[in-house]
Amino acid sequence: MGFKQLISRAGVGLMGWLGRMQPRNSRRLVRPLGPLAACLMRRRSRIARANLAACFPDWTAGQRQAVVREHFRLLAEGLAEICWAWGGADGHAGQVGRVEGLEN
Repeated sequence: MGFKQLISRAGVGLMGWLGRMQPRNSRRLVRPLGPLAACLMRRRSRIARANLAACFPDWTAGQRQAVVREHFRLLAEGLAEICWAWGGADGHAGQVGRVEGLEN
């Protein structure tokens, strides 16, 4: 098995593991990935700051940076929710919403 396959399988396994956790716990677990994502995705972070500067010129740099930090935190939590939707147990759906039409 090659390195890329190993990384892919590990990633899919991690997604499945996160998906089987309670949604609150999986979100809490991946929340620290937000700042890491901001560091790894420097270009996207720079674009977000530039867009906010163009749209909100009256905001301070600190206000814009706070929005960028919050964006990347929510991006990480969104990843946890995707894992939960993809690999979650059938019983989890009732914990976050009401399922209608499942029989169809």
